[in-house]
Amino acid sequence: MYEKGCAVTERIRVKEEPVDVTPKTVTSYQKRPIKDEEEVFRKNEIKRRRPQ
Repeated sequence: MYEKGCAVTERIRVKEEPVDVTPKTVTSYQKRPIKDEEEVFRKNEIKRRRPQ
């Protein structure tokens, strides 16, 4: 569980550095999918923890 979380934060950090060089319109567009991905990941974690 913790390893997966670390991988997510690591990927976000790596993706954000090169994005900062690009124009703001591209930055805001590229950052949104990452947040959605994180949201989906969090919801899946909650579903997994909850007993069926």
